[in-house]
Amino acid sequence: PEVIVGSVRCVEETGTVEPLLDFDISPPAGGAEATEIDVRMSSLNRALWAYDHGRYFRSQDGAESVDTDDIQISADSIAVVWVTSINTGRVDSAGSAVPDYEVTGEGAAVVFRDGEAFECEWERETEDDFFVFRDADGNTIPLSPGRTWIHITPLSGTVSWG
Repeated sequence: PEVIVGSVRCVEETGTVEPLLDFDISPPAGGAEATEIDVRMSSLNRALWAYDHGRYFRSQDGAESVDTDDIQISADSIAVVWVTSINTGRVDSAGSAVPDYEVTGEGAAVVFRDGEAFECEWERETEDDFFVFRDADGNTIPLSPGRTWIHITPLSGTVSWG
């Protein structure tokens, strides 16, 4: 059996601890400035992230996104991954479609860390695996150690930064 704890997988049979994501304190080269991020998953779902003091801080609909302790949600790394939507045939209480997403395979992504954006590709072979982010040369794009927020975004979604 395996146990997921934070950002590692503990394999009980072998006593090993495997990282789920690739982390490195040093950012890769070649990033573009990204201190303001605008993620639009749909016309009704928009998240904004502002980089300050080494972290990205989240807001939505003009208000800070806060946790249960009323502290603004923040992340050290943000990954936006574009995925194919699956029609589930379900609707919510307002009558809007409730989709699911294909999160295995590969696709376009952007990793944000240290105030920079890295356009890349994501891959995830099976649901037991976690996302791997690679640049055009196949090199892994590591995330900054700490909190990571992954936006599962439909192909129709957009992200901009500056």
